[in-house]
Amino acid sequence: MHKELKIYGNVAERFSKRFLAIKLLEKDVEIERMVKRWGNYSRLMAVREKAINTIQDLLQTDSETAFTDVRYGFISGALRETYHENPMHKKDKTKLIDHIATSKLLGFSLFIFFLWLMFEATFVIGEYPKGWIDSWMSWMEQLVQENFAPGPLADLLTNGIINSVGGIIVFLPQILILYFFILLMEDFGYMVRTAFIMDKLMHKMGLHGKSFILLIMGFGCNVLAVMATRTIESRSSRMITMLAVPLMSCSARLPLYVLICRTFFAEYAGTMLLVLCLTGITAAVCMARLFRKFLFKNEDVPFVMKLPPYRMPTTRAICIHMWEKAKQYLHKRGSVILVASVIVWFLGYYPHHSEKLDALDKEISRIEQTEKDFSTKEQKIKELTAFRNLKQQENSYIGRIGHFISPVMKLLGF
Repeated sequence: MHKELKIYGNVAERFSKRFLAIKLLEKDVEIERMVKRWGNYSRLMAVREKAINTIQDLLQTDSETAFTDVRYGFISGALRETYHENPMHKKDKTKLIDHIATSKLLGFSLFIFFLWLMFEATFVIGEYPKGWIDSWMSWMEQLVQENFAPGPLADLLTNGIINSVGGIIVFLPQILILYFFILLMEDFGYMVRTAFIMDKLMHKMGLHGKSFILLIMGFGCNVLAVMATRTIESRSSRMITMLAVPLMSCSARLPLYVLICRTFFAEYAGTMLLVLCLTGITAAVCMARLFRKFLFKNEDVPFVMKLPPYRMPTTRAICIHMWEKAKQYLHKRGSVILVASVIVWFLGYYPHHSEKLDALDKEISRIEQTEKDFSTKEQKIKELTAFRNLKQQENSYIGRIGHFISPVMKLLGF
């Protein structure tokens, strides 16, 4: 590169040939634009690409990162020869923890372990308040049935409101436990280390080191994570991250994931939730790789980040953040689900009377008055009630809607 730059003669005299060669190997856009005006650009670029390929083959890394490592290696060597550390700070806790948390061998394994521990604790610990909430909801339903006469109001309270509120609140403890671990890692300073650990891997997959923090933010809210991508300097990396973030499992999907894992994988719910989230991460990485290869081919600038010292999280800060998350969850999800549940209840309850339904009600009343054997009476009433509810659903507005769209669903294979 140095020899090729000599052909420009007096044009490049005011610039150091070594400086120009390094900046070209680092793919500096401004220097490329300036050299392009000097002529013979294609030949110089061919020599540059050959030199970059040589660097990548020898060092197994891109040229930008290689030059950055050399600079920091020179700085580290200069400091080792000239700087004498205060003996009082030799046993710095942050450095001792970083020696393990950011090591090549243990760093990634520790991060996966912390993720697994977070998801496992979400189910194991969250199972206790879930049981309490279920018992409380059952008590509320029984209270309504004992104090209200059978009719639309009692049915609305039990099947429309209490069930929907219970379905919202029952997931709240597990959501809060999940946020507790995320906030704990953020306030402690470990979340920033994960970006440092994942930088080289993310760079090979077409993402920026900062992208990993934004992908983790996507677990909380995809919209906020997409908005935060403006902190990434490189436009290509910013666009790729924006397209990859929606593949992360945001908090709006977590209740559904929790429901699926608890229903189908009760014994391994925490592990399966981790698998679902890792599947989203894998999909995001694969898409980022494709975007980098076909849509955004410009290379990234090296990722330089200052790691803050570790700090012990305060109980007050974590409680305030958890309260805000709980309030946001109940307000945004709860209001929509409650209104939707009431609408579904109305469509499923009305019309509540017809000739067939009235005949079934009379038959149930007759059995209650005439049947003397208690077990036989209970069995017949149970069967007739189930049949009556089935006919009620078929006769209701939502049943008619379902019957109307059933041909379409059959075409789709349902």
